[in-house]
Amino acid sequence: MKGIRYLLMLSASLVILPTSAIALTGSHGLMGQPVSDSELAQMRGKFVEGSKVIFFGVRMNTEWITANGDIHNMAIGFNVDMNPHNFQPQLSIYLRRLNTEPGAGAPAGTGSTGTVVNESLNNVTGLLQNIQVAGDGNSVLNDVTWDVSDQEFEKFGGPGFEQIQTGEQALAAAGDSSIATEVQVQHNHVGYVLDIANQGRVTQSISGNEIRGLLQSTQLTGNINQIKNKMKLQVQVAPQASLHRQNGLRGALKNINGL
Repeated sequence: MKGIRYLLMLSASLVILPTSAIALTGSHGLMGQPVSDSELAQMRGKFVEGSKVIFFGVRMNTEWITANGDIHNMAIGFNVDMNPHNFQPQLSIYLRRLNTEPGAGAPAGTGSTGTVVNESLNNVTGLLQNIQVAGDGNSVLNDVTWDVSDQEFEKFGGPGFEQIQTGEQALAAAGDSSIATEVQVQHNHVGYVLDIANQGRVTQSISGNEIRGLLQSTQLTGNINQIKNKMKLQVQVAPQASLHRQNGLRGALKNINGL
């Protein structure tokens, strides 16, 4: 599968430090979290040889708290186990459909305060964290974490999750009638979209389509929303490979040129 080859290339070629994008809106407008020169100096890449990767996992989840206190949770992820005998990866994808917890009667917020459009998101490569806000009093966190280890990771799935088959399909998740939820599982794209009427839209995906890479996007037109988007990538390497990660630098740079 083209998509699986692309995802494995992405994971095995380059691993970066955890990254996040934060936006807070209120009476003072849009604010961000600055990164100091000393923090930038500590950010450096780590490389592993693709042939030494024995497991690759991705998990994505969103927590969206609306103005009236409703809490919406969504999660999707997949595990890729390498087969050392025939080199055919085994892919399993799991979904936890939208789960809503009613609020405690907090005052409802208003919506439709503006419009957010950004056609330039297409044809972007790499890691894209997008925050667009037209309302007031909103807070958004987009966070991506990468873990590389020779220790076994806890695999995504388990109680409360359902396994999804790969292929050209779009699954609608059950939930509140005011929320349009689309789960996308295609040959080169895994992710979901949450759309709350008059409030906004959240998208998380890993893809090889117009946006080639990782996407966390929040576009809000309503007020007093709290959103946390988290994505975690896990790469398990063979124990002997963890001692020689720098040896794959040249091959990793070649792969990066293709992203």
